[in-house]
Amino acid sequence: MDENLVVCPSCGSEVVDTRFCGECGERLFPSEEVSTDIPTAEIEDEVTFQSYPGQVDDIFGLRVESIDERSSLILFARAEIVVLNRELERLIEQIQATRQALRLERSDKKQLAARAEKLSLLFEDIKARKKVLGSFKGELWIEELLRLLSQQEAEMERLDNIRESKDPKDTQEEKKETKKSLKKLKGDLKRSTNLVKKWLKGVQDARKRFLRDKDRLDAKHRIGDLAMSAYDQSRANLMRSIGILSESELQLVQILENVQS
Repeated sequence: MDENLVVCPSCGSEVVDTRFCGECGERLFPSEEVSTDIPTAEIEDEVTFQSYPGQVDDIFGLRVESIDERSSLILFARAEIVVLNRELERLIEQIQATRQALRLERSDKKQLAARAEKLSLLFEDIKARKKVLGSFKGELWIEELLRLLSQQEAEMERLDNIRESKDPKDTQEEKKETKKSLKKLKGDLKRSTNLVKKWLKGVQDARKRFLRDKDRLDAKHRIGDLAMSAYDQSRANLMRSIGILSESELQLVQILENVQS
């Protein structure tokens, strides 16, 4: 094996010896610091959860093969929280409308009370789900690189503005180290950008598959091959997955736009 290549402990690929795997995006050496060039106090907390194989399938009921487990958890959790927030807004409107209807003299108070109770339970379920998803917080590799790159660019600007307050030799040495760090970060960012483009393609393809599944489900329902209860549950699950993938796509597009800017 070339001395500049290592085996990724996560996916087993033989890749260039950097901080992250160019194939799956996982850290090649998890015990290392995020960067030896950035003061520890300036580094935000790492992802606080432990992932395990199959966790994405268990929690979200979907998978994009090109995205590694931890990145999938972070990306899909963010996306589903956006979807859930929309659902909460709709539920709040429905609850308020139901409570207003209960005040009407001739309303079916028993039926409306049952509806209000059902909506309240759904509201609590969504809040509980959001709490679970909130535990999957952290930066994607490319987001971390953008943050560190911004910090190093700011450091270079600071060094360029130094006049006579420091020894010129010390300043030149700091500039040399900062330029070295910037060069490496830009190389990492290029690799990470290519990886995120693969993720985006994978998300788009998965969304198309789920949309086809929804169309097939609708067709089965129209011809009477599916009971209403089974249809409603299956369609709700599909629409949730499509919503997660749609929001994930938007987030990845935004990340790539941030790289370009």
